[in-house]
Amino acid sequence: MNKLWFRAKRYGYGWYPSSWEGWLVLLAYIALLFCGLLMLVSVANDANGRAGFFFAGYVVLITAALTVVAAKKGEKPGWRWGKPKK
Repeated sequence: MNKLWFRAKRYGYGWYPSSWEGWLVLLAYIALLFCGLLMLVSVANDANGRAGFFFAGYVVLITAALTVVAAKKGEKPGWRWGKPKK
């Protein structure tokens, strides 16, 4: 059986972690964000104002990777508002 790492949110669009693998992926994402922020702070003075642009691209890239993992290992996404009607 294929275990779901992420479940669809009950309200809105998106996922939340539902297994230890999902939580591990989310923690890795947060760690990568933190590392990117540390790099931004360390090179901010040497990058002639381009550090923020590169950081934004970095955030988009790792967020896209998180979205791909959640889409492959989670429930089908879709807009939801409450319990499904039977």
